[in-house]
Amino acid sequence: MNASFASLIAVAGTLLGSALTYLFQVRQSRRAETREILQRLRQERLSAYTEFVTAAADYHRSAFTHWYRKKESPEGQDFQDARAEADRLQAAVDRAITQIRLLSGDQSLIAAAQQVRSSAEQVRKAESRSERDAQGDHYQAALDQFIHHASEQLIPHTALAPNQQLEP
Repeated sequence: MNASFASLIAVAGTLLGSALTYLFQVRQSRRAETREILQRLRQERLSAYTEFVTAAADYHRSAFTHWYRKKESPEGQDFQDARAEADRLQAAVDRAITQIRLLSGDQSLIAAAQQVRSSAEQVRKAESRSERDAQGDHYQAALDQFIHHASEQLIPHTALAPNQQLEP
């Protein structure tokens, strides 16, 4: 009787050990899958944010060219070409903002991106050099704000602060 009781306990222990091992493996697999999904989302966001900053810089530069050509000769071919280029780059910025809206639900980030676009657009509409320069300053401040918000999304909350050191 003792031998059968011992065998029964051994079988039950083996079954319990197998069940616990299975549960731990499933849990670990889900964690790995979640990490992979989060890493993929981070990479997609990084790509979208970088694309936006590049498109915004190109649009801002073309807005200055548009402004200069408009002042030189508002009816000239150079102005027409500059306007077409600025319009094309404005559309690229709009596409990049749409990507940001799809990848991030952060309304402050989206608002910052829209402010960058608006500031670059205001450069085109400026009436004077001082107004254009002021709008250029607004653009840079808006871009800095966007980059600040974007970096907060890209840096994991568990990442070390710049001056924080690991415990020995």
